[in-house]
Amino acid sequence: LGTGFGIDQFSGTIGGAFTMGSLTGNENERPVRTVTVSNFRIQKSEVTRRQWQAVMGASWTNPGAAGCNDLDCPVSGVSYAEVTAFLSRLNDQIPGLNFRLPTEAEWEYAARAGGTGDYGNRTATSAGTLDEMGWWSGNSAGRARPVGSKTITNHFGLYDMTGNVDEWVSDWLAFYDPAALNNPTGPSSGTARILRGGSWGSSAFASRVSFRYWVPATEAPVSGGFRLVRNP
Repeated sequence: LGTGFGIDQFSGTIGGAFTMGSLTGNENERPVRTVTVSNFRIQKSEVTRRQWQAVMGASWTNPGAAGCNDLDCPVSGVSYAEVTAFLSRLNDQIPGLNFRLPTEAEWEYAARAGGTGDYGNRTATSAGTLDEMGWWSGNSAGRARPVGSKTITNHFGLYDMTGNVDEWVSDWLAFYDPAALNNPTGPSSGTARILRGGSWGSSAFASRVSFRYWVPATEAPVSGGFRLVRNP
């Protein structure tokens, strides 16, 4: 896990319809509506320091997430612009697979894994608890952990969709468009980009799979990491 960019690092092909948003969360998590996303594959883990260094080389160093500095730790403290540079280099090195960030809709579909609970489904029928699924402020002791340290994945085989590091997605910040129901991508421009999933320092409320966090695209939040999507 977290080594190379082969098919073994990604989920099986997923996609379909799901209920996006929350009636009990913040106003920007509404309206709750049924959204459809086309088939895609998403990385099983957050991008690791090992993967970052393999693409960016010694000239692009990254300190890793707070208190987590080995090569299996997730990349953290990167801006959206730095992630864009990583994606450009990766696609030059491995052409044809269209590595990119997930959209918000793809990310939430993958995080929910067929469920409607706050923290996603660990099986086809059972929602996971926050402590089972992720590292958050209540169990992290103030630091991130190597990817996959939680041995329970969600139903799609994904680790750390809740907690560990916040994950950049491709959408600009905006309220949801209630008419955008098929592969929504958000507005075409803006000033802030979205991160999802919560981090080692997040509250239970901010760790919910519907929670939206944003910063200016030029800033590098200390908890900001990412995971990849590729063509099915």
